[in-house]
Amino acid sequence: MVIKIGPNIYLYFSMEKFLNDLLFQAIFNSPVPRIIVKADAPVFTIVTSNDAHKLTTNLVGREIDGKSVWEIFDPNEAGGDGGTLLLDALTDAQNNNATVLMPPFRYDMTSLSGEGMTEMWWQLEIVPIGRQGAAPEYLLTTTNNITDQVLREREKETNQKILENLIDQRTRKLASSEKKFRNLVEHSPVAMALL
Repeated sequence: MVIKIGPNIYLYFSMEKFLNDLLFQAIFNSPVPRIIVKADAPVFTIVTSNDAHKLTTNLVGREIDGKSVWEIFDPNEAGGDGGTLLLDALTDAQNNNATVLMPPFRYDMTSLSGEGMTEMWWQLEIVPIGRQGAAPEYLLTTTNNITDQVLREREKETNQKILENLIDQRTRKLASSEKKFRNLVEHSPVAMALL
């Protein structure tokens, strides 16, 4: 396997040696959630994932290495079109041997209790890893959980709509009150003075 680390600078490794390399371990086992899968579309066999990835995807304590991405992350339970979007992005990174930065997408995860699903939103960066000039052998995916951000934005939009409706109601009440007052003044049989 070849990894490009700079302009015209490449490192050559076997995957096993690579996974045990101290530099790789220091970078891979950071607080940033990452997973490595084989570029074996459409299966995408999981090679390894770091603790941060298992934590953010509710997989702590589960053995996922050697299993298909789809066995672990069931697209039928993903919610919306998350399964299709993920398959397309992984396939695109493999086929084009190019980094894919996915736009935010929904892909629900099993809840922490293990019962039911939890709405989750993600943004992924998928980087092909392999020999120079050849199809990639692996895909390194950085997984950004943006659920809190999406839910805050959704709440903000909801609150803004509520506020707009409230302002609209108050504006109509004020206009109605002004119309009543004007009607009273215009049709009053006696003169009125406002002090």
